[in-house]
Amino acid sequence: MLRNLAQCLGLGMSFILFSNCSYAEEQRIKVVGDTIFFDGYIPYDEEEADIGNEDLETLKALLENNSGIKILRITSGGGAPDPAYAMARLISDYGLETTAYADCISACIPIFLAGNPRTLALGARLGFHGSYWPTDNMKNFYIRNKAARGWDDPIEFATWAYEDGRQSSARIFEYMFDKGVSPEFTIKISKLGRDDYWYPTRDELVNANILKAAK
Repeated sequence: MLRNLAQCLGLGMSFILFSNCSYAEEQRIKVVGDTIFFDGYIPYDEEEADIGNEDLETLKALLENNSGIKILRITSGGGAPDPAYAMARLISDYGLETTAYADCISACIPIFLAGNPRTLALGARLGFHGSYWPTDNMKNFYIRNKAARGWDDPIEFATWAYEDGRQSSARIFEYMFDKGVSPEFTIKISKLGRDDYWYPTRDELVNANILKAAK
């Protein structure tokens, strides 16, 4: 984002007026009044668009430097769980309202659930899927980390991966219960297959307390 701004400023004002340089439109995370807009479909390094640590650091800096922020408006296809949950903690700590103004899927969900109240724009969807670890990602993780973690063979890694998956599932249950989501809704998510995506209706989201009106 900063790279794009520098490129725009470096072109000179006369050229900017006639160029296609559109920094404001291309910002992944930006502040407008009392609202932070997070468009997770805009890549932050020309290719990567998944929620990641850069998003966490950007959100943290914006909240620290803009005292009047009240709302997070978000859309994202998901990403890494750890930075997503860390972003959720920030949103909860700052007492922000959240609105999904377009599709909010996978790791976008815990960020959305951190808000109070929580609203969904007309035409937007919340997408849930079962927990899974793609085979290629798992293989690459094992290769990169086997020496540091002391895994002598794939069996030891499989044992670790099973326990890690169990703990991740428990974290999802605990988090959703903490946010007031109905147990029935959470259990239904846990039964989704690895390739199953579920986009609940607005009524289902209201009944499960996923959408939460202002008091």
